Order: sequence, then C-alpha cells, then structure tokens
Amino acid sequence: MRPARSLPELTDLVDGTTCRRHQRVPVQVANVRHLDRELGSLHDFEECVGHHVWFFLEGWVDLHVAVDNLWRLAERWQLLDDLGPDRVQEAIARPFAVARGGK
Repeated sequence: MRPARSLPELTDLVDGTTCRRHQRVPVQVANVRHLDRELGSLHDFEECVGHHVWFFLEGWVDLHVAVDNLWRLAERWQLLDDLGPDRVQEAIARPFAVARGGK
C-alpha cells in the first residue's frame, strides 16, 4: 500500500513545474482562467445553493462554510455586481431558512 502524500508534496505537484519524485517530468496543470466560457447565471447559482443546502443537511459542511462558499461563487460569477448583494443574500438565505424549518 502506498503511503499518503503530504500536503507540501501535493502543493508542489499542483503549483510547481516538476514532481519531486520525478524531477524531469513536467506537471501539466490546466489553466481555467483562459477558457472562453460564460459565467453562471442566477439560475445556475440557485442550483448550486440547492446542492449546498443538501450538503448542510447531510452534515457534510457547516452552515457558515456553505454560505461562505456560495458568496465566493457569487463574487466569481460577478452576480454581486449584476444583481446586487441583497438579491444574492436572499438567494442564499431563503433555501437555508426553509431547510431549517423557517419560512
């Protein structure tokens, strides 16, 4: 059985140009920043909120982690600029309130 890799070794694999074990082998990392892809819409974001609600209800993530992840996604997709922070907060808060038994 192979021993688990340490975090620094994994970081080197992702951020570096070569693997520690095989110094001559370049590590290929996809650069997703250059892709010509449309950012997510409000509908896509609400779908992601639903997934995070499920993760929260299953106990996989804590409420604050789920909300922080969704807020970062909204920032990345520029929804805060397009819709405003109040609309984004409502899109996040309402499903979690319903899932927790509120209205």
